[in-house]
Amino acid sequence: MTIWAGRILILQGVIHLVTTLAASQQHLSNWLRGDLWFPSFGMGELSTTAGAFWLTLGSFGVPLIVLGGLITRLGRSNHGVPGLVGWALGLWGVAASAVFQPSPFITLLIPAGLIVFGARRGANGSLPQSNSSIDGQAQEA
Repeated sequence: MTIWAGRILILQGVIHLVTTLAASQQHLSNWLRGDLWFPSFGMGELSTTAGAFWLTLGSFGVPLIVLGGLITRLGRSNHGVPGLVGWALGLWGVAASAVFQPSPFITLLIPAGLIVFGARRGANGSLPQSNSSIDGQAQEA
């Protein structure tokens, strides 16, 4: 489950970058010319060139790919990902979806749920058993 969560996050980040870069390619020459350096309009207002930057390279796309790669790597090496990571991703997805629609933020619930469920199962894939010892016999209260 953890590996799939990581793969989904990578896919979401790549799709985001590819689609937004394709839609913002007319701003590339402005970026390379240095229009984003010390903008004359200040930091309080975004130009379309600056907005395009924050939609693409400055967005969550690259960190999402990195996080997805890390989660995939942890899953492959049989290390668990803390459930807090899944809960944080899920909360972010719900909060962003509540204020910005239409958007794909809600799809973060898929990898978030996989991470939370994977954390409950543990690194070895089995569900935790309450009130049992290592050898499988019930502990006395």
